[in-house]
Amino acid sequence: MQLQQHPLSAIFPSLPDDELKALAADIKTHGLHSAITIYKGEVLDGWHRYRACAMVGVNPRTMEYKGSDPVAFVKSANWHRRHLTASQRGFTETGLVQWKPSGDPKGGGVQNCTPAKSVAEMAEDSGTSERTIQQSKVVHTNGTDTLKEAVKEGKIAVSKAAKIAKLPKEKQAKAMAEPKKKKAKPAKPAPDEDYSADLAKELESAATQITNLQAVVESLKKSDLAAEVLKWKDKFERLDGRLQQCVTSKNEAEKQARYSTGLLAKIRAALKVEKNSEILAAIRQ
Repeated sequence: MQLQQHPLSAIFPSLPDDELKALAADIKTHGLHSAITIYKGEVLDGWHRYRACAMVGVNPRTMEYKGSDPVAFVKSANWHRRHLTASQRGFTETGLVQWKPSGDPKGGGVQNCTPAKSVAEMAEDSGTSERTIQQSKVVHTNGTDTLKEAVKEGKIAVSKAAKIAKLPKEKQAKAMAEPKKKKAKPAKPAPDEDYSADLAKELESAATQITNLQAVVESLKKSDLAAEVLKWKDKFERLDGRLQQCVTSKNEAEKQARYSTGLLAKIRAALKVEKNSEILAAIRQ
């Protein structure tokens, strides 16, 4: 007789096809290591092992579940051997807590011994946030079976699924199929040719002044001011080299302009002059 998967077992994601085939091949070669757990005529634990056995014609060993808390049993058996995302953990935890035994809508009896949990407790137990649990509840309550399956299998985040679940059920499938809207990139500003030309002229003028300063430095080696200027000499030489290699693009021109302008500002401040054209005269004094 072919067995069915117990609803508690079905709360957890399915094993990918390639992994299921690999499991079947291993069982065919080495046999079934762990028995399949049966509860009320359905597979409570070991559903993928059961399917793998069927694929390779192996008669699986089974054992009856004798405990009184199938929810805790299923969670213990599956939680740490599955690589679940945060969305899947929150969604699975919510499904386990909300599960009601078939034929008992109020969840009475000994079949579900899991005590009622607050959202905070569920978030802590699943290692997720309270927001994820709240979103999972919305999907479990209002989502279509297709939407729930997508969240369970990790095909859609529960945050997105919760928004879709608020739609009428006949519109949820269409919302799931809609591609994610890409944010429009801001248009690049057109290059300012006049600005670039003016900036190039300013760079050329700064380069000329630096060259003149280098010539004056040699004649001022013994003065106190010259000692300060000499500290900047290497910087001037490096700047001069960079200026000669300056590309025509606006971005590179701006970068060079900021650097040279900053150096000239330091020189003006040191010499206590306001204009670049007054630098040479101030040094000769």
